[in-house]
Amino acid sequence: ARIAPLAGLAAVAGRPLDAAQLRGHAVLVSFFASWCPPCNAEFEHMKLLQLAHAAEGLTVVAVNLFEDFGGFADDGKRLATFLGRHQPVFSVVRGTDETARLFGGVARIPTVLVFDRAGRPVMTFVHAPGAKKTNPGLDELNGAVRNALGIGAAKVEPAGPARPELVPAKAGVFATKERAAAGFRHSPG
Repeated sequence: ARIAPLAGLAAVAGRPLDAAQLRGHAVLVSFFASWCPPCNAEFEHMKLLQLAHAAEGLTVVAVNLFEDFGGFADDGKRLATFLGRHQPVFSVVRGTDETARLFGGVARIPTVLVFDRAGRPVMTFVHAPGAKKTNPGLDELNGAVRNALGIGAAKVEPAGPARPELVPAKAGVFATKERAAAGFRHSPG
């Protein structure tokens, strides 16, 4: 899978990334730079997702790419400030041209990808030039992560008590038998 080479990249912050953290895990990969305004919100989203889903098998990896783009070179001071402000709880690695190529030719940031446990892509977001949407929202990322982990809508329900049977309460509206019998009312919007 194309996520395996992430383990060979130099760590910038957090613990070094090893292959065991990727194999069999859902993986969220975000390409970022410290000068990228949308990357600030994205880092907070990634922190929340890592904390919420680490025990379920999520690995979040931030790949620093294009840090020196457009004359922004400053010997890492801005990146150190960015990381100090966000205190990532996930691995942050330094990307290369080869890393960008392996992930489909990353040319814009943020670029965010979510892979399932088998390394198959579940979601890809690229900040398109001139687009109003600059990064995926927390709900969108959480949905992709849950799908990658096989939980939520994608989760196979364990054997146990049956779910309540839904019956028509009135045209186009369904409720449990108990609520329908009790005169369930649906008020649109």
